[in-house]
Amino acid sequence: MSACSSGFMAVLYSILLIFFTKCAKNQEMLEDARCNHYPDRGTCEDRGFAPKWYYDRYAHRCKQFYYGGCEGNDNRFDTLEGKPFQLSVISL
Repeated sequence: MSACSSGFMAVLYSILLIFFTKCAKNQEMLEDARCNHYPDRGTCEDRGFAPKWYYDRYAHRCKQFYYGGCEGNDNRFDTLEGKPFQLSVISL
């Protein structure tokens, strides 16, 4: 590899490193940790799927998904009543 292409690769890697570091620092996390998870439909598919709700931290609203009845994660709500639509955001 020539000195010119080595220098180009070093600059390219530096730019990519800065870009990904900056993006990671600007990522938002919610104070309520359970709302930071993606919806998980669980491991039981033989029980039938029931409609549930999860908080989508990117859309900043609750969305419906279908839950299989077993396991999953805590970002799962039976109804929309009493759910925090205005969740606190913390910077990483």
